[in-house]
Amino acid sequence: MLEGLEKDWSPPTTQTERDYPGLAPGKYTFKVIAAGANGIWSPQPATFTFITINPPWYRSAWFYVLCAVTTIIGIYFYIRIRERALIREKKILEDKVVERTAEVVKQKEELEEQKHVIEEKNKDITDSINYAEKIQRAILPDTEKIKKALPESFILFQPRDIVSGDFFWYAEVDGSKELGVGSSEIIQNTLPAPQLRTPNSELPTPHSKLILLAAADCTGHGVPGAFMSMINTSLLNEAVNEKRIFQPNEILNQVRRGIIHSLKQKGESGEQKDGMDVGIISLEMNNRTCNLQYAGANNSLYIIRKSDAPVLEEIDPDPMPVSISDRTGDFTNNVIELQKGDTFYIFTDGYADQFGGPKGKKFKYAQFKQLLLSIQNKSMDEQKQILDMTMQEWKGALEQIDDILVIGVRV
Repeated sequence: MLEGLEKDWSPPTTQTERDYPGLAPGKYTFKVIAAGANGIWSPQPATFTFITINPPWYRSAWFYVLCAVTTIIGIYFYIRIRERALIREKKILEDKVVERTAEVVKQKEELEEQKHVIEEKNKDITDSINYAEKIQRAILPDTEKIKKALPESFILFQPRDIVSGDFFWYAEVDGSKELGVGSSEIIQNTLPAPQLRTPNSELPTPHSKLILLAAADCTGHGVPGAFMSMINTSLLNEAVNEKRIFQPNEILNQVRRGIIHSLKQKGESGEQKDGMDVGIISLEMNNRTCNLQYAGANNSLYIIRKSDAPVLEEIDPDPMPVSISDRTGDFTNNVIELQKGDTFYIFTDGYADQFGGPKGKKFKYAQFKQLLLSIQNKSMDEQKQILDMTMQEWKGALEQIDDILVIGVRV
């Protein structure tokens, strides 16, 4: 038995030697007992103690210490190298950040400069448009004069932009003066009456006053529309003041000729057909009746008679604009007799075409008609407020898509 390796005695054998290869480092004692020929075993084993077997160098304590020290030094130098690399990368990143920051600051300064330039240009443009709006407002009729001539009336005018492509137009003709009783003049513009009148002029009767009123929608919005509104206003004034035309359809015929001439329209393919859609009326007041004449270019006339159960009458316009178009016939003149308390409306398409409501759809003309019928028991000022409030609620947060113009008159 080899004490230190084996715990029990090995089986009896006749061999006189024992091999223990690959002994691990350590101290061993070899014990042996023997039996004689008589089979009696010796009472005490013979022992032999080996010299301690030393481990290999790579398993020695000094090697472990050396490895530990080497590992610690290696870790230290790795950390130091890594720190230097991180410091170097940090420096590179800082340089890049400084470079990028400088670029951003430069770009910001350039943007600020561009923004300043844009703001200045925008201010100049806005100032110009605001000034154009003042000019356009000055060209529009005096609403107080209209209110004085037509006490039971309103004008709901809401441009989409600062300046508008929609406009209203108004003129008064004194019948007695126009027919030679006293000095001749058109009250709106106070111009002397010429001696000659066009054959198609509709003259007011003596001792009556003729009122001309129009709601027009020019081609385009904003500045282009405003330019067209000024041209059309000038042509309407020219037709009445210079040409002495007072019949609504003949006024539109004359204005159409003026637009075609002014804009050099030839009807060629691809040519812009700028002009206007308009409803124009002439109103000649008597004691209890009122003679109304109407002509329309794509814009209808609504009449609601005074009644306990009011009904809306729609006078259809001619389906063509006041400009060059596929249709070149004369506009139709409609003559309607109104009684005291009757109400009529002329308007552009902005109110009915506005998107809004819970589904974001157009207001539409059917709903517009029902709204007008529902407010017939209200005064004209109250009607304007209701129309305005209804549109604001209908539009909600949506943008206004077109200029809005509604004119209502109760005779």
